[in-house]
Amino acid sequence: ALPAWTRSMTAGHRATGATGPHVERPDPAAGLTGQWTTARATAPHTGSFVSVSAGPPAPDLLAGLEGRHSAG
Repeated sequence: ALPAWTRSMTAGHRATGATGPHVERPDPAAGLTGQWTTARATAPHTGSFVSVSAGPPAPDLLAGLEGRHSAG
């Protein structure tokens, strides 16, 4: 037996689905993921690469970076 407070409860409206065969809904995240992860492989390269043999950075650049790092 159910408690007294459940007597006025109803089952509600029945869910109605599609009448045809089950159709997979597309994953909304898949479009975003594909756009962000495959764009680099298909997009033309527009930048330039830094040469590995560029040499050490300039002393004034290192001093500026050290100052920003130490500033906290």
